[in-house]
Amino acid sequence: MSVKHIYSNPTLISGNFLPNTDDTYDLGSADNAWQDLFLEGDVHLSDATTIAITAAAHDTAGPALIISAGDTTAGTTADIAGGALTIQGGQGKGTGAGGDIIFQTANAAGSTATTMNSLATALTLSDDLSATFTGDVTVTGNLAGDGETTISTSSNDLHLKPAADIIALGNAGGRIRLVSDSGDNP
Repeated sequence: MSVKHIYSNPTLISGNFLPNTDDTYDLGSADNAWQDLFLEGDVHLSDATTIAITAAAHDTAGPALIISAGDTTAGTTADIAGGALTIQGGQGKGTGAGGDIIFQTANAAGSTATTMNSLATALTLSDDLSATFTGDVTVTGNLAGDGETTISTSSNDLHLKPAADIIALGNAGGRIRLVSDSGDNP
């Protein structure tokens, strides 16, 4: 179907809307973009490697991107959960590892500049279920472990800096060990 002109009334299509050549045509352009896209079902991207928002003008802040799971709707029914948001790395096969999930941010430069700030990895969630934070980790609330929990550091020192003057270590029914290179500390 070759469409030359579509009138202002909505055009209804009963069937698939397909291009006549694979991987050739765009839907909209930078100058003639669609406003909103309403879909029901899955979105499959066969060879896209980036989903991005077009950069803002040189003198304005970049636009935000929000990825949100489904909300429930208002109404008379109470106590309905919202949808979960799942982010998945690519699945490996056999001895091939799964893909990591990598979060990157761009810190402000140390001085005024007109060039783009570099991206740096802030958090990596790896296929072995470990999480690597590049910067500081702030915990508001409790930091709890299930089973034997180890807190380690790649440097020689582990610093605990409480907001108040108290560091509380607790264990229900077991013992707490502080271990140094020279053995257990009483």
